[in-house]
Amino acid sequence: AYRLHLEQRVADQTQALRESREFLARLTDTMADAVFSLKPPDYRIEYVNQAVAEIFGYQPEELLGQSLEILYLDPFQFYTLSQNLSSAVKLDQAPVRFEQSMRKKDGKSIWTEMVATFIYNNDGQPSQLISVIRDISQRSLLLGIVAHELRSPLSLIAGFSRAMLDDIENIDRESIKKYLGVIDGNAGRMLKLVDELLDLTNIELGQVSLQVELVNLAELVSKQKEDYVYVACKKSITLKESVSSKELMCRCDPVKISQVISNFVDNAIKYSNAGTTIELIAEKRAAKVWVGIRDEGPGIKSEELQHLFTSFGHNKISSRPTAGERSSGLGLAICKKIIEAHRGQIGVESTPGHGSTFWFVLPVDL
Repeated sequence: AYRLHLEQRVADQTQALRESREFLARLTDTMADAVFSLKPPDYRIEYVNQAVAEIFGYQPEELLGQSLEILYLDPFQFYTLSQNLSSAVKLDQAPVRFEQSMRKKDGKSIWTEMVATFIYNNDGQPSQLISVIRDISQRSLLLGIVAHELRSPLSLIAGFSRAMLDDIENIDRESIKKYLGVIDGNAGRMLKLVDELLDLTNIELGQVSLQVELVNLAELVSKQKEDYVYVACKKSITLKESVSSKELMCRCDPVKISQVISNFVDNAIKYSNAGTTIELIAEKRAAKVWVGIRDEGPGIKSEELQHLFTSFGHNKISSRPTAGERSSGLGLAICKKIIEAHRGQIGVESTPGHGSTFWFVLPVDL
């Protein structure tokens, strides 16, 4: 009887363990980060979720039983990790966090963030390491691009400030005005870049709430045209308004949608030559409102269109502003997030040598 009771307990515990593992698998397979269960001291992989395929290119079954070393560029790098984890155990640190380069199945390296926590047995010894690994290559790339974009204005600010300080006793008022103008312009450029980065980050984190109200998009388009008449005239560019109706009602956030139209018009002016026309169009299409900004600029190559609505995608576009105007490279990425938050669509139609039309569509009822 005792043996039967013992066998039943073992069977129950085995079933409970199986169910807990199945639950863990279902839970972690919904995550975008790679989750590992590792066995010290050589950190053999006992479990890994499906996200490892997207991040590292391996199927989970290919890694089971392997040492985590397989995901490192060289043995010394893995040895360094092992030493750091051993130190964390001695210092009772939990969890521990590392940023490091790791190796994909195809041999390419990626920059990752690892957060790891030890599980201890009854004797107080580490019996398991739970590790969550995230691909932060895009974050590192973004930081690199931001640093590059800030470097030029910072260099100009530093250079002109130094020139003023070095010659502070003799510098004339006209030179001071010129130098301060350069400093002010570049400081404004950096501030705009930082503001747009924060705006994009907040939208991606879902921290920007839309202030939705019933809006006449015909009036919104008309106002944006009037706001840009002066800027367009300075480049001898004509702004033309083509609105199908005086009332194009739509539920949306007027401030955010104005930001999108403003970005489209601003870009059209930057990339247009003197003597050309930019047309602001708004029309009803079924249960939606379509807004487009059509220019007569250089157009965009078909293979470059995919980069337009990404952060700093302007670096991959061959056409350049006609008067040397600067761009943060974040405007269109922000526009895309705003329109998607309205459950709308955004896009561009362009033919090299014949201009471009940037457009968005919003549902009448949000």
